[in-house]
Amino acid sequence: NRHNRYRDGALPTRTTLQSPGAMAERRLITGVDTSCAPDLKSLLEQVHSEDFDFVAVPLVHPRHRRDAASVGTAAKRSGAFTRSDMLLPSSTWTSAVVGKLSRWLWPALEGMGENGEFSQVRRNAEDTLKQELAWASHLSLPAVLFPGLPDRCVNTARLINQTVQ
Repeated sequence: NRHNRYRDGALPTRTTLQSPGAMAERRLITGVDTSCAPDLKSLLEQVHSEDFDFVAVPLVHPRHRRDAASVGTAAKRSGAFTRSDMLLPSSTWTSAVVGKLSRWLWPALEGMGENGEFSQVRRNAEDTLKQELAWASHLSLPAVLFPGLPDRCVNTARLINQTVQ
């Protein structure tokens, strides 16, 4: 069963898209959603060998969670916050990889400190969202997936609007 071949509980995700300008032509585009991809190149080879078109992977590994600029684990970490853009050819990034934003960002983006002031956690989440969206843009990913958002996400909407303009 091909559903059991992916690590970390990844399940195939099916999406239907219609090619622009070709109203009569329809193609089913399918992909695999995974929570971790230690070897992205091998995962893409496996996904393509099973006739899937793309893989959805986290933009940043959960162990590389960003924290306040000059303190905590991020300050002590040597190296980049995620995988290199040179890992895959640009044509693969733009056609076969969908980025997933860090799940911990919500509800941190909508949180307030005591007395209504912005907390360091919220500022950190805002910086992280901007950094991850900038990375997705740098890679020219065709799509970025957000985790389920809360009913009230005014700050998140503001940040997305700011970042994509």
